[in-house]
Amino acid sequence: MPAAVLLHHTASEIRELDLHHAAAFLDATPVDAPYGFATAHWLRAWESAFLRGGDWRGPVRVYAKPGAQGCAGFVALADQRIKGMPVKALAGYYWPFRSVCVSAAERDGFAQSLARHFTQCAPATVLRFGPILDRDAGVRAVLRALHEAGWQMLRKQAGDVFTQQLSTVEALHSDMTASLRKSIRQRRRKAASEAGEITYERYPLTGDCGELLDELAMVAHASWQGATGGAAKFLGAAEKPFWQAIAEAGPRDAKPVVWVARCDRRAIAFQAQIETPGVIYKIGRGHDPAWKAYSPGSLLTYAVLTWACDQGGALIDWGRGDSGYKSTWGAIDAGKLHEVLTFSPGLPGRAALALAQRALAGWAVADDF
Repeated sequence: MPAAVLLHHTASEIRELDLHHAAAFLDATPVDAPYGFATAHWLRAWESAFLRGGDWRGPVRVYAKPGAQGCAGFVALADQRIKGMPVKALAGYYWPFRSVCVSAAERDGFAQSLARHFTQCAPATVLRFGPILDRDAGVRAVLRALHEAGWQMLRKQAGDVFTQQLSTVEALHSDMTASLRKSIRQRRRKAASEAGEITYERYPLTGDCGELLDELAMVAHASWQGATGGAAKFLGAAEKPFWQAIAEAGPRDAKPVVWVARCDRRAIAFQAQIETPGVIYKIGRGHDPAWKAYSPGSLLTYAVLTWACDQGGALIDWGRGDSGYKSTWGAIDAGKLHEVLTFSPGLPGRAALALAQRALAGWAVADDF
């Protein structure tokens, strides 16, 4: 390991690394976790774009264990404040990139080493892991090891995650509700007769995607998320640099892709997703409300799903929340998202836990990982 990347060294197997100088080492991690594509490149892009304000502060620090193939596993943390309480939080884009990068073969050994290191020289009194998926074996192993080492924990549920296994277009039609199939046919005919043909185009993001991102920002600004101040993708000073950085040197085994629906060459809806071998993660979508009568978001979703079927099928991870919409396509509840706060052993951790229990509503003591 190059000496330049080492920030902290003890007798521990864990090394504290500077993200910007350790990318090649970290990307050597043999990952088979569900979100293992959250590599050093993703983290560098996120750090550069988002750790300049709000509740977050940089730089990202990485805690890694050397292994036979370079890096046995790593976890990345950054400074954050929750209700004024300083914590070290699991770093990365909100969904679905926060995880522990480790292979199944190294998982338990890495978790035990990390727990020993954090207990001996904790990076903070309080660590935040979230949002994390309850089926994420890497994070669960780390939380279990920390709990066994004496860390106390609070947890709250952050939502449900919906997925859908695609195979053929015929099977997709069987999954969809009859009313949705009928609506898709009617909206397509209505758009064709009143506004013109709607086309659907797929864009794997590349280094020259700036003009496309500007076009998506216009749609996002007009969307309900943009109008209400919600979490609209491609809006704000940080979003464009983040996606450009991802596009310039994409993560291993993953492609950032945007689909755009157009009518008369005008973008009216988009869907952003991450395509990995066998799994497509839906990241965000939006549409111009001026075209609401034609349900362009639904028409675009149908185009994306049928394309995926034609490619041989995939598991679609729809992300958090439902409100009935995802179920109409055939998506099912596939797991829970949680937020977890861990408190170090000893008096400072116990004091922080007592304060958090008074200040944070909806959090409960957790010990089942």
